[in-house]
Amino acid sequence: MPSAGLNATETEVLAGHLRRMRHDGISLLVIDHKIDFITTLVDRVVVLELGQLVAEGDPQRIWQDPKVQNAYLGVADEPEVVA
Repeated sequence: MPSAGLNATETEVLAGHLRRMRHDGISLLVIDHKIDFITTLVDRVVVLELGQLVAEGDPQRIWQDPKVQNAYLGVADEPEVVA
């Protein structure tokens, strides 16, 4: 994860370097958890959960997919009912 441990300024500097590489025709494979960082860099997103494909597609749309939201954000467990 290239942006792990970086503050916002450092993350933007890194994104600028990656965008220049992409502009120069270099293909990139970026693995990261920061949605806003990834979305600005790529044409296609692949979301995995525990090694299984959850979804893939346009980065602007992929985050609206309920399966992606569940995999990335999780769903709160239902409260336990005690009889």
